[in-house]
Amino acid sequence: MTQLQLAEQVGVSRQTINAIENSKHAPTVDVAIRIADVFREAIDNVFGYEYDGSPEFLVVCASVAGDREQIEADYND
Repeated sequence: MTQLQLAEQVGVSRQTINAIENSKHAPTVDVAIRIADVFREAIDNVFGYEYDGSPEFLVVCASVAGDREQIEADYND
């Protein structure tokens, strides 16, 4: 599959796919899900993320998807 074909299926530009592929840009959660859906794989398989067991990792990941201040406040409570 070419970058253009993936971009068309995901609904982003080929340049966005290129930047994600070359680690110059992190995809939004929405785009990451759509990319994973195209390949019919779990997001962590597509992007090679591995949970290391630390709660800080969850805060960082969750802050990408939501209100970072609220997530940190909830975590600190």
